Amino acid sequence: MEEATIRPGYTVPTETDGTPADYSAIEAAVNAHNQNAQPGEAYWGIRLCGAEYEVYEYGEVPQPPTAEELAAQEKAHREAQQRQEVLDKLPETLEALKNENEMLKQCLLEMSETVYA
Repeated sequence: MEEATIRPGYTVPTETDGTPADYSAIEAAVNAHNQNAQPGEAYWGIRLCGAEYEVYEYGEVPQPPTAEELAAQEKAHREAQQRQEVLDKLPETLEALKNENEMLKQCLLEMSETVYA
């Protein structure tokens, strides 16, 4: 099996005379293609069709993001991190507010005892 012959439409039986096919050659060719595919080119995959492995095209290698898209992604990531930091601090903030509320209730009780005493 030469890599040059492996392309979409290529098939190989899953086994020959009871011996499983060498799937690794197809897998290596498909992986090499996908790693070297340029934007706009199709990805390749391997599917099982009955008693054969078949190489097929699917999807398309996306265009790399523009500078504006990268900046927007970075901004969204930073904002998500900031939101997560706030969420991570919520239990501490809640506990502090509960303590402060309890202290204020005690102060009000003491003040009311003083006023009505």
